[in-house]
Amino acid sequence: EGNLAHFNKLNLAENCCKFCSCNILNYLFSSGNNLNRSLKEGETLLHICAKNGCKNCLGIFKKYNFDSNAKDRRGFTPYCTAIENNQIETAKELLKFGANPKMSCVKVAEKLKELNEFLGFYRNF
Repeated sequence: EGNLAHFNKLNLAENCCKFCSCNILNYLFSSGNNLNRSLKEGETLLHICAKNGCKNCLGIFKKYNFDSNAKDRRGFTPYCTAIENNQIETAKELLKFGANPKMSCVKVAEKLKELNEFLGFYRNF
C-alpha cells in the first residue's frame, strides 16, 4: 500500500470521528489499518471523537489500544478535549476507559475558573 492510500484511510477515519460513523471506523480498524498516529495539531482520532461527542465509538479505541491519556500539541488529552467542547457524557465514558482526569487540563481549568468568576460576579447584580 502506498502512502496515498494510507492517507486516504486516515482521512476517512478522521471524518468518521467527526460524524460518529462507528461502523465504518470499526471496519477500518478491523481491516488491519494502523490508524493510531497523530494528525494535525498532534490530535489522535480519539481526540476528534471526544471533541465531537462520539461516545459510542470509544469502545473501538479501547479494543485497538489507543492511549486515552495521549496529549495533543496543546497538552490536552481526549478527556480534556471532551470537557472543553462540553461533551460531558463522552468525558464520563472516557473515564471508564482509563482516562486520567488529573492529567493536565490547564487551559480548561482556566476557562472554568473564568466562567465561575464571571458567574459569581453576575450573581451579585
